[in-house]
Amino acid sequence: MKIGIDARLYSQAGIGRYIRNILLALVKIDQNNNYVVYLGEEDISNFKFSILNFQNRNIQVKSANYPWYSVSEQICFPIRLYKDKLDLLFVPHFNAPVLYFKKTVVTVHDMIMHKEIPSLEVSTRPAPLFNFRRFVYKIVFFFSILKAKKIFVPTRYVGELLLNYAHFNVASKIIVTPEAVDPVFVNINDKLSFDLTRVGVNKPYLLYVGSAYPHKNLKDLVIAFKNVLPNFEEKVQLIILGKRDIFLGRLREFSKSLGLEESVIFPSFVEGMEKINDSVLKSFYQNANSYITASLDEGFNLTPLEAIANGIPCAISDIPAHREIYQGAALFFNPLSIKEIEEALVKIVQDQKLRASLTKDGTILLSKYSWGKTARTTLNGFLSF
Repeated sequence: MKIGIDARLYSQAGIGRYIRNILLALVKIDQNNNYVVYLGEEDISNFKFSILNFQNRNIQVKSANYPWYSVSEQICFPIRLYKDKLDLLFVPHFNAPVLYFKKTVVTVHDMIMHKEIPSLEVSTRPAPLFNFRRFVYKIVFFFSILKAKKIFVPTRYVGELLLNYAHFNVASKIIVTPEAVDPVFVNINDKLSFDLTRVGVNKPYLLYVGSAYPHKNLKDLVIAFKNVLPNFEEKVQLIILGKRDIFLGRLREFSKSLGLEESVIFPSFVEGMEKINDSVLKSFYQNANSYITASLDEGFNLTPLEAIANGIPCAISDIPAHREIYQGAALFFNPLSIKEIEEALVKIVQDQKLRASLTKDGTILLSKYSWGKTARTTLNGFLSF
């Protein structure tokens, strides 16, 4: 079978990490099918290097310089796909070309945009353009799940939301394919050196990794952290590590307004740290006292699992996806309660018995998730129709 994989988001954070790992895992286990991998020009050399040990496999790499969420993605890309005469197209996101009518499978990572009408706080664009883009998004999403033969979701929770959203029966299409830790974060004995002090970071510190979108609830986390600073036995910092953008900039200004310049640190705003590579990210994980996230909704949320892989105890919001994934291997708190966030911050830093228990349970939890397992489930999905 000739399987096309839309990997244009290969170098991005979040979905890009999913694409990189699922691609490599599929290549490792599948010697029977032919793959055509569509990449942006700038990602081709990186991908070819990652599969050097698998050059005997049937993998063809093709340039696909069609920006995601663009007109060319919806018009020019399907023309290219038809010419390549694929038996199946795997789109590891919701944005399958509407005008491509051959067999497709897609991945829906979360349903955050569908749970409520988003405010303009989630966009940097003027209201008319934001509303138009949201309208187009809904059309593309609808046709993606309508046409898809199979829909991969990272948790049962996302599958249930998708069932409630769809105006047609998608139950037989849904396959749960959990995410897993990137191998770069797995070996905790592989200690990496990065001078944290050059970006204003001093131990001990709590760590958050990810975007600063409103649903991440970071303002409340910062407020709670400010409130409990006097409760810590020694000076503790909160490190917010994410992409330097308008959302993170707003949060940084909010933190400054609370007088937290030396307590809440944003490394991405230090010169030379605009893009943080995995080795630097691993250093932040390894040297953290604890990991914290107060997110209001997630489809999976991989970063606590990455922290656990580095032996770091986690305090995370009590939301459905987190409960499904992390079970008893994290300290849960109500993200809508500043008081509960405060209590969790103090416990995760100072309760040594709790920290030891979470670290032990985290080691057991890690064995449940692997890209090899996810790739096998994904491949079975490819072959199931």
